[in-house]
Amino acid sequence: MNFSNIDFEFKEGSRAGCSLLLFTINEQQIYVKNKLLKQGDTTYVCRVAGCQARVYLSADKSRVYSKLENMLHNHGPQGHEMDKISALSEIKKNLQNNKNTGLKKLFTYVLAEKTKGERQIKLNYDTVKRTLQRKRQVFLPISPTSPQAVRLAYEKANVMCTYGMTKGNTPKQFFKNVYLSSSFAYCIFSSDEIIALMQSHIPEHNRHFLTDATFKVRPLGDFKEFLIIYIKYMQKHLFTYIESNICSLNGASFICDYENAMRNPLKKLHPNMNYYASWFHFTQACRENANKSTGLENMLKSNKQLLLMFMKFLHLPLLPENRIVGGFNLLQCQANALYTDLFSPFLVYFEKQWLQEVGPKNISVFKRSTRTTGSVKAYNLKLGNKLRAKGNFFKFVQCLIDAEYEKGREFALLFQKGVIGNQPSTQQLHDRSQKIMDAMILFEMGKIDIQGFLSRTVSINERFSRQDLDDESNISESSSEMKSSTTSLSTNVSNLRQMSDIIQMNPCIVCLRNPKTVLLRPCNHLNICGTCWDQLVAYNKLSNDSMKLNENTKPKCPACKEEIEEVNTVTTWQKGG
Repeated sequence: MNFSNIDFEFKEGSRAGCSLLLFTINEQQIYVKNKLLKQGDTTYVCRVAGCQARVYLSADKSRVYSKLENMLHNHGPQGHEMDKISALSEIKKNLQNNKNTGLKKLFTYVLAEKTKGERQIKLNYDTVKRTLQRKRQVFLPISPTSPQAVRLAYEKANVMCTYGMTKGNTPKQFFKNVYLSSSFAYCIFSSDEIIALMQSHIPEHNRHFLTDATFKVRPLGDFKEFLIIYIKYMQKHLFTYIESNICSLNGASFICDYENAMRNPLKKLHPNMNYYASWFHFTQACRENANKSTGLENMLKSNKQLLLMFMKFLHLPLLPENRIVGGFNLLQCQANALYTDLFSPFLVYFEKQWLQEVGPKNISVFKRSTRTTGSVKAYNLKLGNKLRAKGNFFKFVQCLIDAEYEKGREFALLFQKGVIGNQPSTQQLHDRSQKIMDAMILFEMGKIDIQGFLSRTVSINERFSRQDLDDESNISESSSEMKSSTTSLSTNVSNLRQMSDIIQMNPCIVCLRNPKTVLLRPCNHLNICGTCWDQLVAYNKLSNDSMKLNENTKPKCPACKEEIEEVNTVTTWQKGG
């Protein structure tokens, strides 16, 4: 005997993307999809493992039928499980309609409504928390893999609204244009707020742009390089477009690395533009060359006097351009007198690369207040840590929008108060820079010679002791008895700089003075310091008390406004020596 009128309904399973479950109303049993029959009907088997019961769903999904012997279960009704799945389906449905309500609050509310006057539903929040978080997660659009696809994507109103506008109470257009040609293409994103602040507070001739590019972290597809924006090829046309449509570059000065692909287009755009190289990139290249020589690399780690000699070569760009060659010749004689075999390859490299090909004029940073693009590289690294290589294009854009929101507030605060970030660390960096400038002035006045200038500047930056400098002055003596470990020294200096970068490049988005230390759940935003979090909790409690709410609302994330379920304290640390 066939049953052709079994009452049934479909419910979504507890796992995202799983097949729909079939509930039989009178039986209070749950069936899962098994296989498709030749005539188009579908077999559903009992959800309980080991049970042989099964029913059939017609091809048009209008009726469920089965033989009586096929509906005998070896267990009782599954009413409790049906209630749990129904409640979970209701919670998921409410997630889409109440995006600003906290997950746990919504879970508790729906569960309370489902159990009014009925049996208790045993559903644990912790077991479904991750499922609900994934359900609420916003899915990114399909990633465009070419500039043409980017243009088509931004023609859609929903994409432009979500990924083309800045954050804040008055969103402004962040995505500007995609320029296409037969040989190159680029996408332009720019902050109107930051550009307006720059134009109203900084005269054209006082604008200094620090630029840096990376090839490592970029969206999936045809994108090759990232220079403030992602571009495909570096061409003069890019800077011409910025000049005409974004902001004037005339009269400004640029500091970047030694890449001709960036330098030459800028020089063609404004031949009289001041273009400076980065001291950091110079020292980085010299260190990489030294590391290629195993003997020199090992000795630099174990011999402090050898390290001191090497550091003086790295500080030659602090000299005036007309004194760099003289300084090199002096150091070359000293190095050959004591470390001929070790220094010989490095000396050949230095003379050919920096004195002949690049030239002293292009490496000198004498009496310049800004000598490196370290802050830009650090920020590039920060953006890179948030993204994976060849990731979704819109994930990258969302990261840029968040960065624009934070940097816009920092830039405004800079003009209001004259400073941002952590005060002690900023003062320390300022003092070090001032000491270097003082040494330059003394050298210019003739009060110290090249040897004294290099010894003074090396001691400022690398923290060599007075005894080290005194010992080094007796350069004619053998250095074989002066080996000592410098691992702790270099590590401590590196750690100091790393902590400074962490504080400066990761300020709390509320106060902009302390590093971010509080990880907010479930949105997973790390954007606020402990002090501001405590103040936010206190303010929220005060608001609840004043409004006399029956159930206290929870503090919300300052970035996405989602209610916070829990917080974790993140400790910034680095390896010690």
